[in-house]
Amino acid sequence: MLYKLLMEKCRILEEYSKLVAVMREPMLTEKETQTALNQAVDYCIENDILKGFLLKNRAEVLGMLLEEFDAEKYERTLRSEGREEGREEGEEKVNRLGILLTEAGRENDFLRSLSDRKFQKRLFVEFGLEDEK
Repeated sequence: MLYKLLMEKCRILEEYSKLVAVMREPMLTEKETQTALNQAVDYCIENDILKGFLLKNRAEVLGMLLEEFDAEKYERTLRSEGREEGREEGEEKVNRLGILLTEAGRENDFLRSLSDRKFQKRLFVEFGLEDEK
C-alpha cells in the first residue's frame, strides 16, 4: 500500500520502477547483455518511461548498467526468487490440503501426509490440488 502511494506521488520513482522491471525481462531471454539492455532502453523510450532522461543520457546509462551488471549474480538471484516462489506455493498447497482434510474429518490423513510424500501426492490429486502425472 505504501509502495503504491509512493508511486502515485512520485512519477520519476514510478518510471524508474518500470525501467527496472523492463530491464529484467530481456535479461531472461537474451544471451547478450548489451543487446538486452539496449532493447530495454528502446522499449522505455518508445513507451515514455524516463524518455527524456534516457534520450539525453543513453550512453551513460548503458555504460553504468553494463559495468554494474553481474550475469552470474543475476542468475543466482533469479534461481533464488524461483525457489522462494516454489516454497510459498508448496506451503499454500499443503495448508489448503490440511483445511480440506480437516473439513472432511480426515485429520489423521493430513498428519500422515506430512511424513509420507507419496501419500501426500495422492491426496493432492484426490482433492484437485495437483494434476495426476
